[in-house]
Amino acid sequence: MEEQTYDFHQTFDPETDSALMSLVRVLACYENQPVEELPPINYSVDSEALERVLDCGCGHSSSGGVKVEFEYEGNRVRVSSTGDVWVWESTNRVA
Repeated sequence: MEEQTYDFHQTFDPETDSALMSLVRVLACYENQPVEELPPINYSVDSEALERVLDCGCGHSSSGGVKVEFEYEGNRVRVSSTGDVWVWESTNRVA
């Protein structure tokens, strides 16, 4: 992903913050909604597996850390084990 293609980027500290909880907070901010009003993330991705992969940092890429990308509520989301979350509108968005 080129750096210019995302609509929103936020970071978290993977040493002190839960990747999954940080991801949910970023999505709430992007959607401009309270966390409680978001559809459950596990409707889009296996949240337990996502947390395990990000927390262990297994399979580090050459650019550092693990990156996982998935679709959530018509948006593409990429989260890295190094503490970055990117969100952008999916080109496959269904009206």
